[in-house]
Amino acid sequence: MTHDPCLVYSFDKDADSQFERDMQLFSCEVHAFDPERVMEGEHVQRSEFWKEHAWTISEMPYDKSEDNGHVQRRRSLDYMLSALGHLGKEIKYLKSDLEGREWILLKQIIMHHKLADVRQIGVRLHVPTTVNKMSGEARHQYFARLFLVCSLLSDVMFLYLVIRNCCQY
Repeated sequence: MTHDPCLVYSFDKDADSQFERDMQLFSCEVHAFDPERVMEGEHVQRSEFWKEHAWTISEMPYDKSEDNGHVQRRRSLDYMLSALGHLGKEIKYLKSDLEGREWILLKQIIMHHKLADVRQIGVRLHVPTTVNKMSGEARHQYFARLFLVCSLLSDVMFLYLVIRNCCQY
């Protein structure tokens, strides 16, 4: 990955920053998006190759005030790509563990797939426990929408999708 420009996006809520630290060892330019980690401004330069942004994914850019006085900066993918100067660039890997906002991110990737060449996506999908309580028809509709998103990802750029079912007992 060090022979050509390596750009990585990380949308996450991980307890640590191991992924970002590992990617910068390959001289990848890492952009991490997590408003809970960036409190002292909108952007923080963690190292030569690693920047964190106080943005979370949204369908359109806007700021949302929270009860604790903080402002949640919600940004669309096209806004992020443009603001960071990444329009038309190759993103080697896009990682996400957004815990509920992953559906918005996937929709944004599909909508704006021509703005950046995303090579690989690693997304942890969170299926709400309420799905188990739905009627058969409602549950079917939920998973039909999931299948549609996977089909659209396959149509626009990704030929290989792996879906694993992970359960906790």
